[in-house]
Amino acid sequence: MILLGIYEYNQLDKDTQLEIALMESEYIMYRLEKEYGFNLYAYNDFYIEVIYDQKKSVIEGVKTFKKGQFLDAYLERINITFTA
Repeated sequence: MILLGIYEYNQLDKDTQLEIALMESEYIMYRLEKEYGFNLYAYNDFYIEVIYDQKKSVIEGVKTFKKGQFLDAYLERINITFTA
């Protein structure tokens, strides 16, 4: 299997992007904001976010990123506690 970079992935049509996100990527977590659900996946050296409109029951879009504010929205929901 050949892994795509973020640029090559973004050039694909939406259906192919979704197929890679759902079938070839590693699911990380889900978050909810208002009526939208966001699924985060890891693929190669970047993240894929699939945005789902829960009221309409449709996928609204696919977003890619490597770091920054989009990833921060997920990191805020992770609780890591160490006990001695």
